[in-house]
Amino acid sequence: MTSIICRKVGRTALRILAPLVSFIGLWWAVAALLDSPLLLPAPDAVFLSFLSLLSDGGFFGAVAFSFLRVLGGLGIGIAGGILLSLLIFFFPRAEVFVKPFLTVVRATPVASFVMLIWCFTGSSVLPLVIAALMVLPIVSENLIAGLRSAPSSLLEVARVFRLSARDTFFHCRVPAAVPSLLSALRGSAGFAWKAGIAAEILSTAAPSVGRMIYYAKVYMETEKVFSLTVAVILLSLLFEFIVNKTFHILQGGRKSGGTSVD
Repeated sequence: MTSIICRKVGRTALRILAPLVSFIGLWWAVAALLDSPLLLPAPDAVFLSFLSLLSDGGFFGAVAFSFLRVLGGLGIGIAGGILLSLLIFFFPRAEVFVKPFLTVVRATPVASFVMLIWCFTGSSVLPLVIAALMVLPIVSENLIAGLRSAPSSLLEVARVFRLSARDTFFHCRVPAAVPSLLSALRGSAGFAWKAGIAAEILSTAAPSVGRMIYYAKVYMETEKVFSLTVAVILLSLLFEFIVNKTFHILQGGRKSGGTSVD
């Protein structure tokens, strides 16, 4: 049994490490070929720069503010998406007005939104607004599709038992929509983080990781730009893990509670 577990762990480690080692080797070779740290620093220089970030108290403060902004934007986007989907579901005619707005939001580049919204908000609030806008259409469109996907057989049972519209909604529509909603939330977490960091870079919101990247570029600290980018990637993975784990726990609680039509 132990040998089987060891083999599985070894194969998993190999799948993760082999591409990583190959990428770093290629990076090292190209950096040595170019021989220009300003253009492409070597992996060891980036690693040392990354270690210096970890010893910088200001970095962790910037990370905390970036996390709070993106998390706030994610929460606002989720709440707004749920409200819009409920508006469309209960008042179908509203979709004529809401749908074009959602389409525009999905199609507009983050940089364009940053420039437009920056005229009306401060730079410190801007990343939160951008993250919310990027999440809103994902949640809204997935949730309305889920609400409309309730099995017709279940709805027929509700009609036979003469359930009220309220009970039909909560016992039939909502359980059918939960998987779609959770899928949207998982997908939007990483998107909110990337949009929020992009807004921080463009608006130089202070304090933030995006602002640190911007000024590292301005002062041509290429090693720091690379190390901050690595930090952003790792933080993105951590942010998605935390959000997905939270939703997984919530989904587990929903399943254990059970849903039935009495």
